[in-house]
Amino acid sequence: MGFCSSAWPSPNVIEHNKAIHRCREQWADALQLLQETEIRCFQRDLVTCNSALGALEKAGRWKHAVHAACDIKKRHMEGDVITVSTIASSYRASGSWREALALLRESGNRKLQVNTLTCNAVLAGLERAAQWSQACGLLHTMQNASTQATILTFNSFISSCGRGAETSRALLLARSISELHLQPTIVTYSAAISACESASDWEAGLEMLNAVRCEQIQTNVTTCSVTISACGKCAMWLRALQLLREMGVLNVEPNTITYSSAITACERAAQWRCALLLLEEMDQMQVVPDVITYNSTVSACEKAGKWQTALHLMCNLYGRASLLPNTVTHNAVLSACEKSSEWQVAVWLLKEMKQNEFRQDVVTSNAVLSACEKRAEWEHALSILRELGISRLEASLVTYNSCISACEKGEQWQLALLLLFEMNMRFMQGDIITYNSTISACQKAGKWQQALWLLEGLEWLHVEKDVITYNSTASACERAARWEHSMALLSNVLRRGDPIDEISFNVAITACWTAIKSVQRLAKACKVNLCPRKQPFLT
Repeated sequence: MGFCSSAWPSPNVIEHNKAIHRCREQWADALQLLQETEIRCFQRDLVTCNSALGALEKAGRWKHAVHAACDIKKRHMEGDVITVSTIASSYRASGSWREALALLRESGNRKLQVNTLTCNAVLAGLERAAQWSQACGLLHTMQNASTQATILTFNSFISSCGRGAETSRALLLARSISELHLQPTIVTYSAAISACESASDWEAGLEMLNAVRCEQIQTNVTTCSVTISACGKCAMWLRALQLLREMGVLNVEPNTITYSSAITACERAAQWRCALLLLEEMDQMQVVPDVITYNSTVSACEKAGKWQTALHLMCNLYGRASLLPNTVTHNAVLSACEKSSEWQVAVWLLKEMKQNEFRQDVVTSNAVLSACEKRAEWEHALSILRELGISRLEASLVTYNSCISACEKGEQWQLALLLLFEMNMRFMQGDIITYNSTISACQKAGKWQQALWLLEGLEWLHVEKDVITYNSTASACERAARWEHSMALLSNVLRRGDPIDEISFNVAITACWTAIKSVQRLAKACKVNLCPRKQPFLT
């Protein structure tokens, strides 16, 4: 155990305490010495426990520290302010903010005056858990108890407000920190800018960054990266690039997170060329991209429908020893293929994912299904739907809508109806898109009765119909020469005040014209059959 083991032979608990204190840098030795007190039947005192707690907390062994704290309670030992502060720090590391608050309340009941260090430790735990209201209550308690708050106190409070979506509170405190006779630090402003980033408030984020410059505080890469991310969330890509360029003037080296944030800003604004240039710049600046960087760039290409570029980027990832594409990468490439109706590439990529054992989700399948749907590849769509069940993934409403639409485009009205029934069996209610596609499939096949039945079903399900619903149903009736049903539908729509368009009237007019032509043919037939034939002239 090193030099600490030499202290063991002494039978005196005081000597043990000194030995534990000397082992503050070696938590395992301290813990073993603490256990030795049990073996040697020494009576532990508060110094023993505090020394061991300090060693464990300093080494980040919070589980052992929390266990030691429980042991203190079991022994009914009255801890002092050192005990409370150390335990509070351990609770912060373990995320046990409720226990930390209970510890403070218990200390108050015992009339134990907790110090700023203890409160700051509890506040840091509340910040990590985004418990801004609890942090606010603790801040008031500190003021009532005349416990001096430091800049660390307010930094934790600002950060907890930001994490708890209380951006206005975080900004208010950050702006008025100097009025409290405290000197704000870069951590103060970084916490405030992080709050702005969470709320997508890029203007307030820039305001805080300008305040850093006005206060002549040396900014860091974290502050700049978070500000760029705030701009990126609002698709303010030019602002994000401007900040990236200003980092050179501020003597701050951008890192992977900085570039990823800037690329995300370009991605949200569909600036795929700019995203690619930034990725190339990272290579020139010897900044190593991560999978998030690549995913953002691929997504930028996806939004622009550049499926070849997206696929090329993903292949580059396979060529890097330390990086591999993930589900997000594949989904972005699949979405790019779907936008370009490249269903064959999408199906191939799905097979590659399975062979390479990449995790698939319902988004993956939906992207491939949508690509197949656009090209009326209903057989592939149904095959993918069945594979979803085998892989134990739950098909969504979007999944079924894509399959039904593929059947509609492929004029497979019976399969469209079967899929609708399957949805009902799964207790999944279709939306207006589901029913419009199914009605359209029936309309193309001239199945007017099925179309009317589906229209009635929408009434029972209280699904609001639109102009496409009426037009498809009326067209089905018109194709089957059921002009009276087409006219009845138009009358109902006009009476209800539902939206109709030019197509609605065209369908009704066509139905009426068909009916007129039928009447004319009937009249002609009647005339031929009823009129007396002329007798031959007798000479």
